[in-house]
Amino acid sequence: MRFFQILCALIGASAIAAPARGPLTQLPSWFEPEGRTGGYVLRNAEAPLAADAGGVRWTLGSKTVRLALGGNEARWRWTPTATLPGVSNYIRGRERAAWRHGVPQFGRLEAHEVLPGADFHLYASGRLLEYDFVLAPGARPEAIGLRFEGADEVSLDSQGNLLVNAGGAAVLQRAPVAWQEVEGGRKVAVAARWRLQQGTASFEIGDYDRALPLVIDPVVTFSGYLGGSLIDRISAVASAGDGGFWLTGSIRSEVAPVEGTEPFQAEKQGESDVFVAKVMPDGGAWKLTYFSYIGGTGDEAGEAIVVKDGFLYLAGQTNSSNWPLGGEAFQTTLKGNYDAFVLKYDPRSPGIEAIFYSSYFGGSENEYATAVAVDAQDRIAVAGFTTSASLERVVPGTDLQPANRGGVDGFYFECVTTAPAGEALISGSFFGGDSTDIITAAVFDSGGYLYLTGVSHSSDLPLFGAGYYSEHQGGGDFFVAKVDPRLRGFDALLLGTYVGGSNLDVATTMKIDEQGLLWIAGYTLSYNLPVTGPAVQPLSGGKADGFLACVDPAKGGAEFLPYLTYFGATQDDVIYDLALAPGGRKIVAGYTYSRDFPRKDDPSAPPEGIRQSDIFVAQLDPSKSGFSEGVVYSVLFGGPGQDAAFGLALASDGTPFAAGTSSSPGLETEGTPAKPNGPGYTTGLFVQFGPALP
Repeated sequence: MRFFQILCALIGASAIAAPARGPLTQLPSWFEPEGRTGGYVLRNAEAPLAADAGGVRWTLGSKTVRLALGGNEARWRWTPTATLPGVSNYIRGRERAAWRHGVPQFGRLEAHEVLPGADFHLYASGRLLEYDFVLAPGARPEAIGLRFEGADEVSLDSQGNLLVNAGGAAVLQRAPVAWQEVEGGRKVAVAARWRLQQGTASFEIGDYDRALPLVIDPVVTFSGYLGGSLIDRISAVASAGDGGFWLTGSIRSEVAPVEGTEPFQAEKQGESDVFVAKVMPDGGAWKLTYFSYIGGTGDEAGEAIVVKDGFLYLAGQTNSSNWPLGGEAFQTTLKGNYDAFVLKYDPRSPGIEAIFYSSYFGGSENEYATAVAVDAQDRIAVAGFTTSASLERVVPGTDLQPANRGGVDGFYFECVTTAPAGEALISGSFFGGDSTDIITAAVFDSGGYLYLTGVSHSSDLPLFGAGYYSEHQGGGDFFVAKVDPRLRGFDALLLGTYVGGSNLDVATTMKIDEQGLLWIAGYTLSYNLPVTGPAVQPLSGGKADGFLACVDPAKGGAEFLPYLTYFGATQDDVIYDLALAPGGRKIVAGYTYSRDFPRKDDPSAPPEGIRQSDIFVAQLDPSKSGFSEGVVYSVLFGGPGQDAAFGLALASDGTPFAAGTSSSPGLETEGTPAKPNGPGYTTGLFVQFGPALP
């Protein structure tokens, strides 16, 4: 049935003032009764604000700006809501009668019927301000006029944001984005933007169903840098399940531990350490709630992370001879130049107790881990690639492939963290052929079978089953393999097949859905990929394009590949990660060098000036063909430097959270005042889009 219960419209905007300085800058803002006028004031905000019978007033620089609605017929009767746990106390002067104790704090103010059929809501969002209009059925949002009395200038910038300047300061109100929720919970985008005529701002709304709610909000919920003055990188992200996100990667900078936490390692040990960090949304901003270094005196990097039952499962590589071990490690010494590591980390435990399990895995040369997976029984699989001739406990007659065949081969191993050291490593194997083969992603299905994908340049990759292609197609193909780590020798391989075109095709990420279908994404230089199903983009757009594919491992031949589409433009476009969204949709993230990258429902202006790469996030609907139907939204985020997303996770409401690196200065971030290192240096960057994304 269609959703008719809530017959109203929501119109929102954000106000961001120029940066403030002072000891309270890390605290959230709140409303409290003013005490003399019967109104309310906003404490600890970027721009002081008062709300009373005269309306809403900001102090900007040396001036006061009043928000006026319509023809000054607005009626402002305020009701505080969202009571906060804190109170304020004011002890000023010697007269006790003038002291105020226990002044309540609120997160929200509501003015009902401020105009006929319209309510007005104010939110304390971090240290920023948001306001909404709530309209009765049939109301015309475009008829609402906002005037900023006392402002020196009101203007629109090149990105459609509204700028209010007064007294040498400015408030920025982001360009709105709109959507409606229709039958089945599906969200449909509605065009929205600011309109400015003779100093009066209003909302210009496209076609929409006036019997359904209309939501208009900024598209970037929060974003921020993570790092310091040196080169830092976020490689992977996972949802924490409580609204926050866990990040890992490599860091060379100094980051102070979060007050009130007991991390495993508060100081960096080597040139570059692994880190784990948790960020939480805080209104329109974000906050770092946990940070720990993990490493020895050499170099290491975290490349993959999974969160399960409160534990963090990480994989990466290290060249430290004193990498921190934990539990009954099956390999206790560094065997080569770089070894892979597997780590089970408990951020709820203090100090050294946080290392629940940790072990090396490697041979005489180099191992680089790229993927980690955990099954229902808490068995851990780690995969990547190696240049070693032999690996820890990988021996002929017991494992799928006991030797390196091509110089650079994939590898995988499975271990348990509760067994004695001699029994912790369940299986391990090379996987490759006569040339370079790299495993980039690994997932378990519900039966405990392990799926692997990546790129193969070999003509004799281990193959089995019906699959799709039994021969290498050219350049480098992506491959799909299914193994049973509980079996030995070649019996462990249940499926092995190539998929690709005549040039390079690299799978970078893989997820498995509830039906057991594998969704694989990456990038391709091939113009002749086997496009199937209702493709969003049936032809290559240019140099390197992203691709999204669906694999049914239970079938063979044409039925093995029910869906494959290109996604890109005229330059290089790379998908690095994907997420499974509600309703069968898929969200992909990565980076693009294309100035004509396919954008849809992106409120930001097209990229201008000299740019390198931008982050993109796009939601695709594999049940629909063509760009107009198959692309739900496609947005960019970045600056003049190199910006890339390497990891993607979804919040509980389905909004995407992308993380990676940036060398761009001046990005729109909340919680970090500026890029923490110099021009050209990369730092960790994350950005969440929503809730306005459909």
